[in-house]
Amino acid sequence: MRKILKKIGFKINSWFSLYRHLSRVRQLLHVAIIAAVIYIIYLIISFWLVDASEIQFVKLANSWRDNKICHEACRLERRNSKEIIVNELKKKSRSKKLEKMIEENILDQDNQPEFRVELINLINLAFSRNNPPQFIIEYMAHHDGEAIIQSVILKSFTVESLSSESLSSPLMYYFNLLLSGRDYALKQAAVEIISNYPNKAEEFSLDQLNILKGLIFSNQTERRLRQSLILLIDEYYPIFSKDCAAILKTIYKTEINGDEVSRAFAADIFNRHSKPEEKLEVPIVSDTAWDEYYNY
Repeated sequence: MRKILKKIGFKINSWFSLYRHLSRVRQLLHVAIIAAVIYIIYLIISFWLVDASEIQFVKLANSWRDNKICHEACRLERRNSKEIIVNELKKKSRSKKLEKMIEENILDQDNQPEFRVELINLINLAFSRNNPPQFIIEYMAHHDGEAIIQSVILKSFTVESLSSESLSSPLMYYFNLLLSGRDYALKQAAVEIISNYPNKAEEFSLDQLNILKGLIFSNQTERRLRQSLILLIDEYYPIFSKDCAAILKTIYKTEINGDEVSRAFAADIFNRHSKPEEKLEVPIVSDTAWDEYYNY
């Protein structure tokens, strides 16, 4: 009888142990299910909160990072992403997170320069030339900013929107850059803008021409920039012909640090505006000098 009772007691204890074990398993299973549900809810909410334009921005950034060569399918994807981003930026209630992502990626020097330029172009499309974001204005004011990025900004937005300086003419902003200690790339961008400036007859002045003259004959001016400034004289010639002719003749007669290209440019510009009997002999420029000019 005792043996039977012991067996019964043992089985009862085993059943209780199994029950307690199964209870713990059920509890752990409940906890796991609750955690999974919470995580799924979190993912759904996160996805709902993420704007479509932010997703497209990530796709665009990844495309620039992963595709060294962008073929037709890649270009189509980028174009689609850019359209969605620009449309979002044009909204009054646009995504602040998207704006911040664009700002951070433009300012990140580790990003490809081409990608950063692309983002500046998107801002230009969305905000117009007269309304750059504040960080763009601040970046242009910094002398330690990257010249290649600042030159793109300079070409993308108006002087009035980038500077609060009181200027006699918007053109003086670009001349002030030429007179500053900024990098060559930014100064070259200023030269290009001056060269393509509308209403030259109204905006060009003799003071500006004198600034160009001073920079051309300055030993502090880089050779490649000097050559660009000489080409710029051609834009002023129809308005200040006598003054420009005198400057070009002086350049022609003066060997500025042995710069053959500058003398050739001066002769060519002068000849195009002069009578046949007044023309100058264009100096021969060595292949080495031309290579230095085109491969600067």
